[in-house]
Amino acid sequence: MKKVPVFVVLIISLIFILKSPVFAYQKTLGLTDKEIVERLIKLEEGQKALQKEMNIRFTDINKRFDDVNRRFDDINRRLDDINNRINKLANILIGAMSIFTILIATIIGLIFWDRKTTIDAAVRKVETDSRLIKALQELSKEDAKVAKVLRMFGLL
Repeated sequence: MKKVPVFVVLIISLIFILKSPVFAYQKTLGLTDKEIVERLIKLEEGQKALQKEMNIRFTDINKRFDDVNRRFDDINRRLDDINNRINKLANILIGAMSIFTILIATIIGLIFWDRKTTIDAAVRKVETDSRLIKALQELSKEDAKVAKVLRMFGLL
């Protein structure tokens, strides 16, 4: 069997020794139980003080949110008032437009009625005049003076 050199054995043994849990031990600060309890009490007091301060700030923030909510409610009321006013104005405008439309329709109706009555009267007068001319034409067949007058006006 071969002999292992002493140097290799020495290195392997140093590796095992240096990795042992004995060298992993860390020295403590040496606090006693009384000191630990005192520090815990101080921490609890500090936490209570922080909690009180946080509660005060949260109540302040809640008050601010309430103020903002009141402002939003006021703005909503104002917007509702403005909407109501706009609706009233729109209703007035619709009423005025309806009245204007009715007036225009009435005026157009009166114009058509007036035209119709005027035309009807003119047609009746023309019919009467044409009957009168026919009567005079018949009379002109027997009377020369009437025929002469009708020729002067181009009715014969």
